[in-house]
Amino acid sequence: MKRFNLFSIKSQLVIAILMGVGITASNTILAQEMPPAWPWHGVSIQNTEPFDPVELEKIVNEFHINSIQIRLLPRLLAERQNLTPAEAWTRSIEWGDRMLDECKHLGIVAIMTVEGGFPLNPKFPAAHESVKFWSAAGQRDEIVQTMSSLSKHYAYRGKELVAYQILSEPLMLQESKPVRPPQWEELMSQLIKAVRKNDAGRWIAIAPPPGGGPNVYKKAVRFSDTRIIYGAHMYIPLTFTHQGILDWKDESHTYPGWIDWKYWDKEALRNAMMPLRNFQLEYQVPVWIGEFSAISWSQGADQYLTDVVDIFDEWNWSWTYFSWNGYFGWQPNVDAVNPEPIATWPQHIVGNTAHRWKTLKKLTTRGEIGK
Repeated sequence: MKRFNLFSIKSQLVIAILMGVGITASNTILAQEMPPAWPWHGVSIQNTEPFDPVELEKIVNEFHINSIQIRLLPRLLAERQNLTPAEAWTRSIEWGDRMLDECKHLGIVAIMTVEGGFPLNPKFPAAHESVKFWSAAGQRDEIVQTMSSLSKHYAYRGKELVAYQILSEPLMLQESKPVRPPQWEELMSQLIKAVRKNDAGRWIAIAPPPGGGPNVYKKAVRFSDTRIIYGAHMYIPLTFTHQGILDWKDESHTYPGWIDWKYWDKEALRNAMMPLRNFQLEYQVPVWIGEFSAISWSQGADQYLTDVVDIFDEWNWSWTYFSWNGYFGWQPNVDAVNPEPIATWPQHIVGNTAHRWKTLKKLTTRGEIGK
């Protein structure tokens, strides 16, 4: 659903000139125009786990989503299936082709994302968060080349593909502390240029460092290209959303409640996302929450998801639930138990009886999206 469609294209151009909005021959739209099918409500699906694209129809029919995020993870695919980087990339693209064919068939849109770490060759340590990586132009070139290859391959696609994304959680670790890489803005400009060389009209999703959260937008920059979507991942507070995994071993946190010496409820979540909201209002740009979730066994997770989606919808933000497949703790078809031992997790698949499944269905089928 496009917004601001009250004028003809000719009238929009006249207004844009009067308002001083930058116009180029390859990109003649107002900054306030929304991407197709906006707002997006959907789920993320990745290629490191088995997923037959024809199964997408069941998800669309069950949850009435209007979009998906297609996550290509070539480095992880190469590592897990003992493939060369070239083989992993070819298989990723082939799977992406089939996913887009199914999106076209179903009448939904897709955001094509490349994740999973750089360099793409798993024989070399992942370095995309290191000082060495960001300071070496040759290392960063692989990211630009990857985006160039992606956009060149998919430039012919129709409206089923609405956007590209890469490096959705950019950061540099300096003495174990996440910081903003000084080369990030230049890298994003190079990525935009590479895409525009192949695909003048597609949208590009960008998230600022460090980490791509909504709270880092206080110092975010706006790019001159008018087909930019400003993205973020919403996992605040991490102590709650990630409890029991990675560095967050304590599973005692409840939402709403006291977490990290602060009381977290809907109003606290709203305040945490205000930097991105202020950025949206100042520049009148589209905002997409490319990931949000809470681990399935966290107490109050369903209320947390409901509260953040209430805010997303209130502010006309698009959103994509993380994740349909991948790590079991995010999947909507599992129960609310942290499996022990971890290898027993398939026994916790309960399908549409899972609390998360029911909550996600409520969120995706309410309002216009569910009609």
